[in-house]
Amino acid sequence: MKKLTTRLTSLLILLALVLTACSGATENAQTETEGKDALSPAVPTDASAPAAEEEETEESIPEYPYETADLGGKTFTFLNVADNLWQGTFHVLDYEEESGEGVSDALFRRARMTEEVFNCTINVEKPSGDIGQVYQTLGRAVTAGDAAYDAAYVGLASFGDALSGEYGINLRDIETLRMDEPWWNQMFIENMTLNGCLFASIDYVCMMGYGYSNVLFFNQPLFIDRGIPLPYDQVREGTWTYDAMYADMDAVVDLNGEDAFRPTDSNSTALWGYAIQHKEGTMVMLDGSGEFLVTRDADGQPVLRSDFERLHSAYSRLCEMFSQDGYCLNANGPAMNAFVRGDALFFQTALGVAADTFREIEFAYGILPLPKYEESQKDYYTMISEYTLALQIPKTVADPSVSGRVIDFMAYHGYYDIVPVMQNTFCYKGMRDEDSIEMMNITLDTMTVDFGYLYGWTKDSVNTLATNIADGKDTFASSMKSAEKMTKRQIENTMKKWAKQ
Repeated sequence: MKKLTTRLTSLLILLALVLTACSGATENAQTETEGKDALSPAVPTDASAPAAEEEETEESIPEYPYETADLGGKTFTFLNVADNLWQGTFHVLDYEEESGEGVSDALFRRARMTEEVFNCTINVEKPSGDIGQVYQTLGRAVTAGDAAYDAAYVGLASFGDALSGEYGINLRDIETLRMDEPWWNQMFIENMTLNGCLFASIDYVCMMGYGYSNVLFFNQPLFIDRGIPLPYDQVREGTWTYDAMYADMDAVVDLNGEDAFRPTDSNSTALWGYAIQHKEGTMVMLDGSGEFLVTRDADGQPVLRSDFERLHSAYSRLCEMFSQDGYCLNANGPAMNAFVRGDALFFQTALGVAADTFREIEFAYGILPLPKYEESQKDYYTMISEYTLALQIPKTVADPSVSGRVIDFMAYHGYYDIVPVMQNTFCYKGMRDEDSIEMMNITLDTMTVDFGYLYGWTKDSVNTLATNIADGKDTFASSMKSAEKMTKRQIENTMKKWAKQ
């Protein structure tokens, strides 16, 4: 796992001139850290820089380090969800032409470069905007023995189906997928691999794996007007915790006599602490503690954890925080409206939403990872949305190694070429904000999932817990007691099935 705190001062510069919607050209840098790569903040292009320095930078551009292939003009076909999915997904793989938009142009150029390098044509089939129907399309093709797709992107929300290997190859068996390299999400791969099998993975070909990671947006003027230090240094120092977030909210929340749980409207004078649109906002806060209901035993097998003390403590703290009047506005639609108007200090949503919904915001916002439970906690945890699209290589693919080469090549360039462009786009008004870029690099390094939830074992329990947090109800002990037998049975049934893989 890459850690921001291990980044050294030696730089390996990756140059990528991009045109974003609201900013000029930038240079993208890559930092080398103890044998692991991480993105470093880009710096504005300096037209006055000496020519010799520019030449040195150009020579430092790294090339993809592995062997490619000549596909002899073959068409390489992706199965994907239609472009009109949801706001801020960044799941589109290719565009018909350049338009002047930074991210779409970068995706277009990556596809054309892939076609040139592999002597192939990239084709993306998008049969539906419904994730479930796309997965069914894949299933019909595989069941019929049809090698129509070289790679497919299906929803993690398909839970057991998408992750079970019914239609896909074990990605860990495809040697041309260099899954130990930094352009693959190591936390996801480690968490989701069972018995050496991984049938679906997020990657940096479909950029939704990054664009749909859960973050906190915050209203900078509310901090500044009340003399509250911006929380960036707390994140850097490892002191960005539940208590730190609560202290910030405590200095701002003011209902001005309004009903504590009435969704705000355009005439509201209330100031809220934390605005969320649904239970995911409390779920990811709990996940920020790094504690999950299912863990691994000494043999790496999934088990329902027996020690819930720290998780229960984190849960109770969140219930205390959000049960107070004005501290949590949980209302789909009104919550986002409150933040956009400037009436909420924090707002939780997917990172990519900033590129769409927040373009018209009239105040500077910042971006943060979800807080830790307490300072002694080693890492932050950035949760990838359950609705993210994940890679599958269909069982009907004639040569999985070829699919692996193309996917790995595109993932490499997604990580090094496209992620920095996305980060610029996510900043307020597209203007480069070095603090937010640094925070986004932390989220990039700490993206993960709750594998017990995605495999379906704890889905109902987590949903119940998350809903009760938003209502300020500490029902942890009773909820876990009632779910214990069912959860254990579901884990056992899954592992029996996986034993046959």
